[in-house]
Order: sequence, then C-alpha cells, then structure tokens
Amino acid sequence: MKKALIVLLTLNFLLGLKLNAQTEMEYINSNLMKYIEGTANGNPDKLRDAFHKDFKLFLIEDDTVKTIDGEGYIQRVERGKKYNRIGQIFAQVCKI
Repeated sequence: MKKALIVLLTLNFLLGLKLNAQTEMEYINSNLMKYIEGTANGNPDKLRDAFHKDFKLFLIEDDTVKTIDGEGYIQRVERGKKYNRIGQIFAQVCKI
C-alpha cells in the first residue's frame, strides 16, 4: 500500500486577519513561499515563520493516522541542505 502524507498547514493567515482580497492573497502567497523555500533550501527559520507556533502534521501510513509535532518537523530540515523539491503556487480567484 502506498504511503500518503497529508499535511494540514496551519498557516499564519488563519488567524482571522481582516484584509482586502488582494492583500490576503499576497499574505497567503508570502507564507506559502516561506514554506516552499524553507523546505527546498534547508532554511528552518523561514519554514518556522510560515506556520503557527503550535501546528501539527498528520500522516496517514498503512491506514493509521499519526501526528507529528510541528517543531519536530522543522528540526528535521537540515540547515543549508538543498533538498530536491520544487514548489509552485497555483491560485485562482473566484467571484461568488
């Protein structure tokens, strides 16, 4: 059975900020880029800045849900190590 990793990111933008739509998108994109760059370039400080201080990750492995402490996840990123990761943000704004 394939292992699946589901990451529930509790990013800073979930803190209930009241911003206009453009500013919200910029803020969300900024946090996502911190995550992408932090994990790709071995920058735990940038990665830490993308998340809420108490975030948790949930991993589904062999039909079992496991929880990983956020700080433990960040500490696994080796400072300065280049990881073979490519990240890109795809966004679409819809009017409702």
